[in-house]
Amino acid sequence: GGVTAYQTDWGVVGAKITVTPKSQAGSPDVASPASPSSSQFSVTIPMASLEGRLPSVQGRIWGGALPIINSLVTLPDGGTDDSNGAVTSAEPQSTSIVTVVARDLQNVALYDSSGSFLGIR
Repeated sequence: GGVTAYQTDWGVVGAKITVTPKSQAGSPDVASPASPSSSQFSVTIPMASLEGRLPSVQGRIWGGALPIINSLVTLPDGGTDDSNGAVTSAEPQSTSIVTVVARDLQNVALYDSSGSFLGIR
């Protein structure tokens, strides 16, 4: 008297990525709205099926986008937090997009906003 279940189909609805911001002067930084001063944070990127939408690609494939904040501008009503110098009221001055493309969760590729390949996991 047991129940046997079979999974016949699956999809990717999101990818959780751990981000480590660059801290070198002049390098783009990735800032987390929840904790802009922490050294690492996780972000979940919603993924959408691209199957049948890319003429040169066959099979199952998903895509998502990760906005990257290149610099922040402090707003007049904000300032900085006295305890650790973290910006408490800021808005993006410059952003770019990293595109995430996955065939499955074992093969995930990253591309910059110009379409140049950044890496694979």
